[in-house]
Amino acid sequence: MFTGGASKPDVARMHKEANAAAPARKKRKRKSIIQTPTDGASDVERVASLLDEKIKGDIDRVEGKVDELHDSFSQLQDVVKKHISENLFKWLALQLSYKKILDSFVSLSGQ
Repeated sequence: MFTGGASKPDVARMHKEANAAAPARKKRKRKSIIQTPTDGASDVERVASLLDEKIKGDIDRVEGKVDELHDSFSQLQDVVKKHISENLFKWLALQLSYKKILDSFVSLSGQ
């Protein structure tokens, strides 16, 4: 058994005294968090605008790179088309020359 300390009547008396003295003590104001009712759409719009502000520079930079790549690809495409057309004419000329040589061998062997 525990010896010493406050008895149940002592605790009850101290509790009553504390309750009686409570109104006289200075009360501290509690901070209240005021939450404004918002709907989901405005939250989404607010988040979207914040994200837009954060990544606008990156988006502009990427768009610039895409434009540069588009221009480079267009130039490459023009060069490839030019080389294909030039080499096609050379290939057709070689094919015609090869056919003439074959025809002349055939005519020589037929004589």
